[in-house]
Amino acid sequence: MHNVTFLKSVFTAVLVLGSTVALAGPAPKAEKTPVAAPAPTDAEQVAGLQKMCADNAAAIQKRQAEKSLFERLGKEPKIQTLAEKLFGAHSKNSKIGHLFVKVQKEAFVKNVTAFLVNGTGGKAEYKGKDMSAAHKDLKITNGDFLAAGGDVKGAMTEMGYGENEVQEIVCALTSFVPVVVAQK
Repeated sequence: MHNVTFLKSVFTAVLVLGSTVALAGPAPKAEKTPVAAPAPTDAEQVAGLQKMCADNAAAIQKRQAEKSLFERLGKEPKIQTLAEKLFGAHSKNSKIGHLFVKVQKEAFVKNVTAFLVNGTGGKAEYKGKDMSAAHKDLKITNGDFLAAGGDVKGAMTEMGYGENEVQEIVCALTSFVPVVVAQK
């Protein structure tokens, strides 16, 4: 009797399990995990920035005709603060910080402030080296350029600048890639 009860229990369990499987249908096939595309190279990322800047050149020009970037950045005092933040960010950046070990903060801030004021529509006399001469011995790579650009975007975002202002500064700096990037 004990064996009959046991067999009935097993038989019932098989029926219940069988009907559950039948109702549920076949087991779902395991989905194939899509293979991620390889990350773009530094050169591809820089080329993408250059294309973005070219594609937005008309909009940038229109914004600057309406109100200069110099004014939208908050004129010289805020531009100087941006230059100070850039020095700090570049100095701490693990990718490019070694390039700033011997750079004097005061000279960097003075030159970058004058460069940005002059280049954004303000009145300042930039007395520093031209971009080619300033960067010629540094052996800047596309990766270095992207790291510096990340610092620019981070500092500007931290200071509350909008997307348009960040884009315009990034595009202005991207225009110097041919003269500052030595190793593609």
